[in-house]
Amino acid sequence: MIKIWNIPKQLLARNLTTNKKELLGHAHRVGLVEWYPMAASILFSADYKVMVWNLDTKESVVASPVKTITCHQGVILSMSFNTNSSLQATTCKDHKIRVVDPRLGIVLQEVSYMRHQANKVLFLGNLKKLTAICGTSRCNNWQMAL
Repeated sequence: MIKIWNIPKQLLARNLTTNKKELLGHAHRVGLVEWYPMAASILFSADYKVMVWNLDTKESVVASPVKTITCHQGVILSMSFNTNSSLQATTCKDHKIRVVDPRLGIVLQEVSYMRHQANKVLFLGNLKKLTAICGTSRCNNWQMAL
């Protein structure tokens, strides 16, 4: 379950006790929550699958997502959107980096890295490239791949 809270503009002067919305649908612990950059009311959440939520509803409990992307074989570690939000990149514990069309939910490209597990993926602005952070070496140097 994901809870959405409304934080006042004057920040927290008291403890918040009631949430604005509850999102139900994940069977496992949610490890990622990302706002969709092109719409203020769209939220992406991930465990073993990516769920797309529309928060622009009157209900306080949203029982099902707008879309579910189910192409991953393990826990999703990272997700990133390109500059116009037409593509979403994900890394997963199955040692794969996927580029997904977030509107259609289909995989456009998939790359496997069996030697390293990519922990973080980022789009590099308008360069149409991805960078993947694969952890550290024995000398504690960061290892990256383009």
